[in-house]
Amino acid sequence: MGQALSLEVAEHRMLEMGIESWRSGLVGATADCKIATFDVPIGSGVHVPSRKGDADSENGTVPLADSLHIHTAKCTPIGAGDDLSEPRVTPKTWDVDQQELKASDGVPVLLMHGYGSGIAIYSAMLPGMAAQYGGAVYAIDTLGCGLSSRPAADGHWTDLTVRQSEDFFVAGIERWRQAMGFDKVNLVGHSIGGYLAVTYAERYPAHVDQVVTIGCAGLIGVPDGFEDNLRASFPMLAPIVINVWSRGISPFNIMRWGPGHLFFRKYAGRYKALPWFTEIGRFKDYLHSNWTGNHVSAGGYAHITLLAAAGFAHEPLRHRVPHLTQTKSLRMIYGEKDWMDPTHGFALRDELVAASSSPTDPLRVEVATVLQGGHNIVLENPTGTIEALLAALGDATFNDGVYTGLWSPPPPIVVDLATPA
Repeated sequence: MGQALSLEVAEHRMLEMGIESWRSGLVGATADCKIATFDVPIGSGVHVPSRKGDADSENGTVPLADSLHIHTAKCTPIGAGDDLSEPRVTPKTWDVDQQELKASDGVPVLLMHGYGSGIAIYSAMLPGMAAQYGGAVYAIDTLGCGLSSRPAADGHWTDLTVRQSEDFFVAGIERWRQAMGFDKVNLVGHSIGGYLAVTYAERYPAHVDQVVTIGCAGLIGVPDGFEDNLRASFPMLAPIVINVWSRGISPFNIMRWGPGHLFFRKYAGRYKALPWFTEIGRFKDYLHSNWTGNHVSAGGYAHITLLAAAGFAHEPLRHRVPHLTQTKSLRMIYGEKDWMDPTHGFALRDELVAASSSPTDPLRVEVATVLQGGHNIVLENPTGTIEALLAALGDATFNDGVYTGLWSPPPPIVVDLATPA
């Protein structure tokens, strides 16, 4: 199997691979950038689950005394004064470099990852996004995930209510914004990161300019008959999945028990045909280190505390989005083969358009599609995702847009079996 890499090293190698792929044009375009990685201190007092019967408990939670941090990457384009011989990915220290790390022209973009992932999920996008956006592009490991603090709790994370679980993650985002000194941010979230972006906009609308989701999880609740249909379609697998989910077992722990290397080698292998994955083993190492190399905290249980099976929500965003009246817009991006069903995003948009004759106009929701990819479109078509993001964050026409990107897969080899050799 080989010795597992530390998550710090695995992330560094993924970010380097992304930069080199852009410098050599493997994504269909060229760009160059520098990435600073650093930890932003966010203080103590975040609430975590308490042990049952704890006298200091507040509705099942206690404030954490430990000081926490949010792991961050800042990506900026290479400028005329930059030393091209210096490493492109550089760890920085908050106490020494914070003024440089906070500097941003305009409203910064904040990229947030999905379940079981982290900053490096955006590695194939960061150089091109930084080159074209015109402002600072940041990515974070959300609290309880990746290289951010993964606090332990005396109680169990699955004892939290949906609101309490949301508050934990949102507290990390808000404290990060305060520490960075930003008045507003443009929030971009993939999968559960999209769910959290919307949730943050609910809590702190004054500090959000725009919200963009990519393959957003949690848009609708569990459909009637879903579990019965799942059992009928997968009679052997469904009972196991449902049992594991209902018992509050984290997949992180399952991977730690042994199958992690094999599982992530197979999973990462799905992307080996993409030319920017010049060393697919780096992706496998990153995923494996992220899931098995540190304490399983809130991020490892978000699939239960925030969601029901298959990405459906306990408290669906569909019923919450219409109340985001202080947010400029919600723009939703889907891969053309996204298993987070894009029809739900289009349905929400159409419902709000139909309701626009009400005295208070609802939030404008727009939906677009990126071709040549599915749920992980940020990996599968980085240039197409960048095109969609720039349109979503700008004033360009976005609604019903279809974005192709600059890279096309090679055509399949066709063998005419009717022709003799």
